[in-house]
Amino acid sequence: MYAVAVTVHLLCATVFIGVVFFEVLLLEGVRRYVGETIIEQVERGLIRRARWVMPPVVLVLFATGIYLASQHFTAGAFTWSNSFLVLLSIKIVLR
Repeated sequence: MYAVAVTVHLLCATVFIGVVFFEVLLLEGVRRYVGETIIEQVERGLIRRARWVMPPVVLVLFATGIYLASQHFTAGAFTWSNSFLVLLSIKIVLR
C-alpha cells in the first residue's frame, strides 16, 4: 500500500507542478507572440479545464501526503537524530 501511495502522490504532484509551470512560464511567454483575444480564449479554456481537473488532484495529493506522513510519524518514532523526519516536519510546518 505504501508504494502505491508514493506513486499516486508523485503523479499528483507532477500534474500540479505541470499545470502551474504551463500557466506561469509557458503561457506568459507566449502572450507577447499571440494576440490578446486568442490568449484570452486559451486562458478561459485552460481555467475551465483546471477547475474540473485540479480539485481531485489536490485532494488526492493531500490525502496521500497525510497517509505517507502517518506512516513515518508512528507513536514515539520522532527523534531529532533522524534527519528525514526533521526535514519532513519542517516541510509540513511550512506548508
